[in-house]
Amino acid sequence: MRKKWRIVALFMGLFLLVACSGGEKVDEKTSQKYQQKAEEVVAYLNEKNYDQLISRFNKEMTSSLSKEQLKEVEPIIVDSGEFKKFEKSTVKKVDSNYTVVLVTKYEKEKRVYTISFDKNDEISGLYVK
Repeated sequence: MRKKWRIVALFMGLFLLVACSGGEKVDEKTSQKYQQKAEEVVAYLNEKNYDQLISRFNKEMTSSLSKEQLKEVEPIIVDSGEFKKFEKSTVKKVDSNYTVVLVTKYEKEKRVYTISFDKNDEISGLYVK
């Protein structure tokens, strides 16, 4: 099962890296909207509120990433220590998706979250580094 999760994470990560390298900048209002949505995603992960997070996935994410697979990222977050703050973010539009890269500070480490939203504002990609 871990191997499947790694493959899914790798695929999403590669997709998001390609997506983040291109794309167009967005206006301030759009940036704030998607930054807030991405911060909610991080909060759900920090709070281990997987059901709420999954309810925001699009159809493809729901079918490719189960609650059990999502829980496998828990040790990474726990090992980072207590969440402190969001340090910086960027939002870009790639095709009809908005991709947010959030740099977060935890007690012991920094984490980078890359979260994509589709045209329906549903989560279409999630990567934690």
